[in-house]
Amino acid sequence: MTDVLISELTPSQRDEQAQRRIERFVSRFEPAYYELVCHAALPLVLTPELVSYLRNEFLPGLPWMAEVDLLLSDLCAQVGYELYVMDMDVRAYVLKARSDTFDAARMKEVANLLISYVRYLANNSAQMGARELESQQWAAMVYLSDEAKQQVVDEIVERFQACSRAGGGQVGAELLSRAEMTQLAEITQNFREQLADYPALIEYAALVSDVQLRNIALVEDRVEGVYEVGGQQLQLSADIKESLKASGRMQDREVMPAVVDTTPPTASSSAFQPTQDVSLSFPSLETLSFVKGELVDEVGLPEEAFPPPLKTLAFQIATVSVPQQRLEVFEFQPAKIERERAGLFRRFQWVLKKSRAQARRFVEPLGDELTLEMVAIPGGRFLMGSPESEPERRFFEGPQHEVTVSDFFMGRYPVTQAQWRFVASLPQINLELSSDPSRFKGSRLPVEQVSWYESVEFCARLSAFTERTYRLPTEAEWEYACRANTKTPFHFGDIILTDVANYDGNYTYANGPKGAYRQKTTLVDEFNFGNTFGLSGMHGNVYEWCQDYWHANYKGAPTDGGAWTWIKDDMAERRVIRGGSWDGFPRNCRSAHRINFTLDNRSFNVGFRVSCSAPRT
Repeated sequence: MTDVLISELTPSQRDEQAQRRIERFVSRFEPAYYELVCHAALPLVLTPELVSYLRNEFLPGLPWMAEVDLLLSDLCAQVGYELYVMDMDVRAYVLKARSDTFDAARMKEVANLLISYVRYLANNSAQMGARELESQQWAAMVYLSDEAKQQVVDEIVERFQACSRAGGGQVGAELLSRAEMTQLAEITQNFREQLADYPALIEYAALVSDVQLRNIALVEDRVEGVYEVGGQQLQLSADIKESLKASGRMQDREVMPAVVDTTPPTASSSAFQPTQDVSLSFPSLETLSFVKGELVDEVGLPEEAFPPPLKTLAFQIATVSVPQQRLEVFEFQPAKIERERAGLFRRFQWVLKKSRAQARRFVEPLGDELTLEMVAIPGGRFLMGSPESEPERRFFEGPQHEVTVSDFFMGRYPVTQAQWRFVASLPQINLELSSDPSRFKGSRLPVEQVSWYESVEFCARLSAFTERTYRLPTEAEWEYACRANTKTPFHFGDIILTDVANYDGNYTYANGPKGAYRQKTTLVDEFNFGNTFGLSGMHGNVYEWCQDYWHANYKGAPTDGGAWTWIKDDMAERRVIRGGSWDGFPRNCRSAHRINFTLDNRSFNVGFRVSCSAPRT
């Protein structure tokens, strides 16, 4: 265990970062947008309906587009179908700084409205579960009165205590209790300004959060401590303490805090190493001899002797022998959705047209009857992003720009749960992996509820096992592979159908028809249709992680197909996800659609697929 810790930002630094992010957001629109940020900061979970309710009730002069701009900004993150959360630091800063309009009296009005909204959802909507509704109610109660705040504290403490007692040999009980403790800790830290009178509760919540971060050590006194909250005691369970001791994360002394580093973790970090460049051992080196010609400016040569004679110099360099991968040809069915006149009255209808095609692939053996299909994607040029004329496009999908992509390989399907389990059983590179993280269970279902860090760890373990460099695709590679030389919103054409992709069919795109809403993920090969490159499942089912940092538009984006890896520190925690999902609108499945997700977030609608490329010289 190293003695060096990566310390958190100080409260003042977190406030400064939050202030900069808010100022950048407001500067893009108008000062009145700050008032909407203030009103939306009180709820723990946001929905489009709730933000609209707040705007109409308290800020009727704001345009309705302000709701969309806020939810899709970097101040918020999507955590489920039409569910969003505001960044914790931004929320804390806004509730502390407030505004002339958003004073203590207004906060109580918003709190009362939020309680009414929670009661409405409890009786009329399944959008939020009981726990989400409870946390929403807590968020309102801490602003109503001291008595209501005390009730919130008592309920949180009681839940923490129940989690510490969970287990008793029941399969999965410990994991469930830890997950609930993490959620309770996050909720408590969201209330840190309002619960300042309960420092022991805030300290215990911080301890619970730090236990989940495997890249830091914990002082023994802190782990063994008993935290008194209003006569009630909180402490870690014996099982958690034992696991911390066994992992070597407990220290018997204070560690000098490291210099605060706000840059994203790199390969030099002591634990998390989210870099995509996986270092593998190279094959044996050969010696190559060659002759180098060099132009020499010889003083005194007659003018007619130009050009001057060449000098020859002998060199020896090392070259790397890269084994060739044997490719095989496979057949598949691309499909197009076209509009045609049909029937007695020759009315227009959408027709699914299938064809047959061939592509090349190599098959990576992973275990007994378990493989990974990697499709050869030929390099080329394409226009990345959506044109302004594309229906339901967003401003962050532009400006369109030409990108050149080199040859590479991409997984034919998203990574499955069977593939995940196999790789999770391989030796650890940087961090632990749960063997079964997904909400929807099935070997051929896509793995979901995996963070960006965990996806990168998967690639690192797979690379070490196969001696081939696997990685997440760059955003440019992903869109190029998805489009497969098309310029339409989907590689299927101008619309999408639930016959070829998994999304919420209650909604339509452009003039397409409604379809099925399956309310869960489907098998990665459920739909026997791909694009002309031979890839399947690029539209819908699960969002897919990319390497790139999130940027609000493509100004300054790389044009060589590489990852966009330079970013200001305050955006370093967000990465791009692509492709739409089973619980999303069809517009989110478009080839150009892009949103962002924080590095350590997990969701039942986010998975990934892998890429592989030969070393470049």
